[in-house]
Amino acid sequence: NRLGEFSYIVERNPEDVKNSSFYFSCVEMLNADGEYTNIFRYNETLALIVEFAGELAEGIFSAEFYIYNELEQLVSVGGSGPYHGKYFDKKVRKIRIEIGPLMLTSGEYRIKLSVATGTARIDTWESAIAFTITECQPFATHWEIPTFREGVCVLQHSFCEEE
Repeated sequence: NRLGEFSYIVERNPEDVKNSSFYFSCVEMLNADGEYTNIFRYNETLALIVEFAGELAEGIFSAEFYIYNELEQLVSVGGSGPYHGKYFDKKVRKIRIEIGPLMLTSGEYRIKLSVATGTARIDTWESAIAFTITECQPFATHWEIPTFREGVCVLQHSFCEEE
C-alpha cells in the first residue's frame, strides 16, 4: 500500500489492537483552515484529531508522533509528556496534535502514533496516517526541493561574499 493512497480519515482495524486495553481508534488530518486534507505545501501546518478507545488502568497518558519519509528515515518526533510535560486524564477520548510549520521537502510521509503511561508504551499504530508535501519552493527561484535528492528539512540559510 503506497503512502499516498491513505485517506485523511483512518479508522483503525480492531484486529490490530486485540492485545491492548487502551488504544488509538481513529485519526483525522486537517489543514490550518480546518479542512480535511492530506496534501500540504512547505511551511503549512497540519492538525491531527486522534481518538482513543478502551479502558486505561493507570491515571494518565502521553501521546507521541513519529514522522517518517518515503525513504523510511525518521524525520521528526513529538510527545506531549516527554517534550511538554502534558499528560491526559484516562477519561480523555480525543486530542488534537498540531504539527508545523512543515519545513519539509516534497515527498510522501507517514505518521506513527504511540501512547504511553509513565514508562510503559501501551499502544503503537505504525502507519496511522500519511501525507504528501506537494511543493517545496521556499526561495525565489521556484526550484523544487524533493526528499530523495535534497534531504528532509529546509533550514534557513544564506550566502554572501566575504570581504
